[in-house]
Amino acid sequence: MADFFPVEADEIDQNKVELDGSIAMIKAINKDRNTTLIDVRARVNSGQKAEFISVDICNDDVPSRNSVGICYKERIVYIFTKEGELPLTFALRKGFPITMHQNSPSEDAAKSLCLYLDPTDVVAASWTAEKHLKRTTWWLTQAALGKLHHDDQGIEQLFFNPSSTIILPYDYDHESNHGQQLNAVMYNKKDTIEEGTFIVTNWKRQSLSRHGALINVVTIITPSIVHGVVNRNVNTISKLNELLKPLGVEIIDLIRQQLLEIISSSSYRLDVNTTVFILTFPMQRSPDSPVETRQTMAIMAFQSLAELAVMFDVTDETTKYLRTNANGKLLPICNDNVDLNIEFMECLKETSAKERRLQSGIIKSFGKGAIIGAGALGGALVDFWAKAGWGSWTVVDNDSFRPHNFTRHVIPSSAVGQNKAKFVAAHYSYYFQDSDFTGINIDAKNFNIPTVNEYLNKSELIIDASASLSYPRAISLNRYAPRHMSAFFIPSGSGAVLLVEDKRRKVRLASLEAQYYRVLINEPIGDKHLVSTSDQFRSGISCRDNSFVMSHSRVMACSSLLSEQIIKASCQDDPMIMIWHDEVETGERAFYRAIARKDVMNNNHNLNKFKVHWDEGIEDHIRKLRSQNLPNETGGILIGYHDMTQKSVYIVDALLAPDDSIGTPTSFQRGTNGVIATLEEVATRTANNVGYIGEWHSHPKGASAHMSKLDINQLEDLAISLSEDGLPAYQMIVGENETKVYEKVLDSE
Repeated sequence: MADFFPVEADEIDQNKVELDGSIAMIKAINKDRNTTLIDVRARVNSGQKAEFISVDICNDDVPSRNSVGICYKERIVYIFTKEGELPLTFALRKGFPITMHQNSPSEDAAKSLCLYLDPTDVVAASWTAEKHLKRTTWWLTQAALGKLHHDDQGIEQLFFNPSSTIILPYDYDHESNHGQQLNAVMYNKKDTIEEGTFIVTNWKRQSLSRHGALINVVTIITPSIVHGVVNRNVNTISKLNELLKPLGVEIIDLIRQQLLEIISSSSYRLDVNTTVFILTFPMQRSPDSPVETRQTMAIMAFQSLAELAVMFDVTDETTKYLRTNANGKLLPICNDNVDLNIEFMECLKETSAKERRLQSGIIKSFGKGAIIGAGALGGALVDFWAKAGWGSWTVVDNDSFRPHNFTRHVIPSSAVGQNKAKFVAAHYSYYFQDSDFTGINIDAKNFNIPTVNEYLNKSELIIDASASLSYPRAISLNRYAPRHMSAFFIPSGSGAVLLVEDKRRKVRLASLEAQYYRVLINEPIGDKHLVSTSDQFRSGISCRDNSFVMSHSRVMACSSLLSEQIIKASCQDDPMIMIWHDEVETGERAFYRAIARKDVMNNNHNLNKFKVHWDEGIEDHIRKLRSQNLPNETGGILIGYHDMTQKSVYIVDALLAPDDSIGTPTSFQRGTNGVIATLEEVATRTANNVGYIGEWHSHPKGASAHMSKLDINQLEDLAISLSEDGLPAYQMIVGENETKVYEKVLDSE
């Protein structure tokens, strides 16, 4: 007759159970013909009631005399405690075998069956007593057949994870770092490990915290182990040795050998009174299979290395000499009762850049780049990419932190007064030591300075986060610079923009800026994008010390969007314009993407004082208008902007002829209807960046783009008008096979 572990509780009538789970289970048992109710018991301990329901389960699917040792009839007890929690399930037969998927199995206790792979809260959401009975029967069947652990499941770990944790450096290698010393901080002053204790280790010979205690960390790699049951965490070295010995691991011998190496090396502080052994267990699926994984656990002993060396008979207690023979090998241990109180700890590593990248869903790695501007956006980009392990970055900014910056910056206010670029780089280099961040306090437009040329030459990509117009226009004239992207959000924080050069830099940031304005003028997204007014506040005493009102949440919303899109755009070759606009009140987001067009070579460049820029989009547009109006000429106004610093003018668009214009096969007279209103709309949509710069018109079929006498006179008149603002005038003419732009600048005399 089978012998069972007793259920230490008082027997009660099945109708006296109170917990909902117990009530449901008794109902399910009574209608299951393969399950027989044995008894029901209850116990109250420290105010907590537990109800025990013992049953015999008969299972025809269990093979007779199976090698595992599961019987056709097994006695099971279900233990219900708190409402809504899953019942604990134990096999009560004393001869019940230790198998996989048991909780802390022991020969001298009832076996706790691990029935589910999913987390308990997931199982509880759909749990019923009937399904739990079926799951128990399934578990017994699979265990008897040796199929409880599927081949496609990962290897079972050797130990359950304890509640306390030790953190190893990201570059800690269990083989190449074997026997090396680490320093650590235990965030707990007591000589015990409380639940949830963290120990953080590093390679530096300094404490990470003035409240921390220095400890020695010693690594041990065991022979490979075939996976099986998950073992309970023991509290003495003798119990650990007893547990591991049947698995082919002599843990005491391994510790002795490691202590010998340590004492012989003289590189450890032997007087530090706490030692952590990092135990790495290579795990195999079967004796003939390769090592598939490793479980790393830590055991802590509150003894110094010197004390441990004596305890494990590595050194003589009296003479302190090593107990070795003439060949330097350890003498057999004299103390047959070596024991030591230990604390088990989960062992983790800091994440490396590669791991953080994979955890962030970034497949392709990135090399070196630079970020121009370490303000709210630039700082956020560094923060995102440091945590995502994406790239090594040079951060460039010649500005310093002022008190108002910390309302919307990722850096703490302790940085006030310090250079933005250097502090941001140092901050993230400290916390992410596997990532390379360099800060440079310099004006990024000083291309003649060796420092600037150095990072330009070493970078694959430059991100302009300066929120200025001068840098992208200046770098566009540098033909040797690497690929650039310009990222910014509008002053209200309700919109973000990303301008992307192609990989060969055929379309540069200055041209992308002009094409961005053209999108705002012609597309619905421009209705509100730059139109929204934003309040300002005074950040200093100067009349220029004004900043826009914008919350940190808005900064992060736009910055995170730009961060992700920059990563994606870096993997593509084409130039792009991407615009987002958020309706902050409703959470709606509008988006517009355009493939940017290449610049057109200006054949009249040598005749002009200013370099004129326009793109193929404008060229296609005016040629289409010319074709639609043939045989008559057509035309309209040119809109764009000047950059007096760079001596450049950018044509943004050629507008349609007003409806009162007159075109004939030999002439064109531009009308005036709606022109003023159109220019006001253009100024509003582009935040006053784009305005009137001249006129354009077509020539008839077969004609060139050379100026007629009438064209020359018109340009003279335009120059007189625009000279009131000190600006040159421009005339664009589209002929049969060419387009030319003519400039007229009135002398200051």
